[in-house]
Amino acid sequence: MAQAKTSQAQQMSNDWQSMMDQQVERINAFYTDLGEVESKSAEQASKNIDEMARLTKASLDYALQLSAEWRRVSLEATRRNMELMANPWKAMTQFNQF
Repeated sequence: MAQAKTSQAQQMSNDWQSMMDQQVERINAFYTDLGEVESKSAEQASKNIDEMARLTKASLDYALQLSAEWRRVSLEATRRNMELMANPWKAMTQFNQF
């Protein structure tokens, strides 16, 4: 009978060890998958940062173009106003044409 108890205890110990080994394998597989997901996530974040930098540069270029155009239009309007102020008679005839 003692041998049966020892054999049963040994079997339980072996089963327990087998379950623990399987659990460690599942955890290892989980961490491997998690590492792959983290790697893909970091790669996507890097791409997003690159795209954000590209868009920021494009926005800056566009803002500079708008600013240059605004200066050009503003200067042209100032020139026209100065012409009209320098020659009021010409200004009046131009307004009467409309």
